[in-house]
Amino acid sequence: MSVGPGVAKQLRGVLEDFPHVQHAFAYGSGVIVQPDLYDKSSTNKPMLDFIFAVDNPHEWHAQNLQQNRHHYSILGSLGPTPVVWTAERLGAGTYFNTAVWWRGHMIKYGVIGAQLLYDDLHHWDSLYIAGRMQKPVLMLKDYAKLPIARKNNLDAAFTMALLLLPEQFSLQDLYAKICGVSYIGDVRMGFAEDSRKIERIATGSAEGLALMYKKRLQGAVADKAKLVSRPGDSFRQDLSDSSRVDLISTLPLGVLQRLASATQPFDFRSRCDDPEVAQHVAESTVNTGTHEQLLRAAVAAIVRPSSRRQAWAGLFMAGGKRSASYLFQKVRKAYRTH
Repeated sequence: MSVGPGVAKQLRGVLEDFPHVQHAFAYGSGVIVQPDLYDKSSTNKPMLDFIFAVDNPHEWHAQNLQQNRHHYSILGSLGPTPVVWTAERLGAGTYFNTAVWWRGHMIKYGVIGAQLLYDDLHHWDSLYIAGRMQKPVLMLKDYAKLPIARKNNLDAAFTMALLLLPEQFSLQDLYAKICGVSYIGDVRMGFAEDSRKIERIATGSAEGLALMYKKRLQGAVADKAKLVSRPGDSFRQDLSDSSRVDLISTLPLGVLQRLASATQPFDFRSRCDDPEVAQHVAESTVNTGTHEQLLRAAVAAIVRPSSRRQAWAGLFMAGGKRSASYLFQKVRKAYRTH
């Protein structure tokens, strides 16, 4: 995995300067190198991004406000309760402190409840953090309760990518599709995000993506798709209705519920965790003849509201000055890559 020189060891020290966390990882262009995004001779280096999962966000923020009050906007002066409310009620579950100086680096860190993270990985409730974990990250601390949910999240991303790919595709096509899943419907795309972001992630993270997904090319999901390897790192999959149904029926609950709303005359949403109902929803979706469009719409119905809510919450989390500065940097990066 392409981690910046000398960065990995230093990043693991971040946990020394914060209250105890259950799970932590670093991600983004400051950690995973994205080709030609930054001038190597420039002093303008990318921000380092972190996610911390904690058992009790209220207690964690109470401790962090005592330890690192200067990381917070004016919202922090009101105490941990408004901080957590902003993250979980106004936002998509994660509270971000941005533009924080840490050991000579500008960093941004997000804090999410460990149970919320588990639910997002397992069910795709918001795809806000689960989407980041479908791409290579630098794990700093692994939570014992998350491995199965993390595996399910990767299986689901792989499955969704196959459902959105044509009969024949290359390994790079697969990686790009996987990286793009969590951006379907994201309100920031085309405005405050690099227009080539997905391509850059897939290219810069090829080594890490291979570690995460290459074994899945011969696993259970690949068997359902009847995946066949071809010369030159290319593949062919079965596009028959039965194969599509088998794949769709295994998708996370959040996707199945939205497919049920789009295809069923009755309210099946509350029953999609039943395998028989999931199978019925999958069959109905494929029978429309427009399952790719329905799948995209289902994912967008998860990502769009969560990304919109998080964008609004970010204004309160960062405060006016930091928000304006952060947005300016994002837009400038997006403009530079056009």
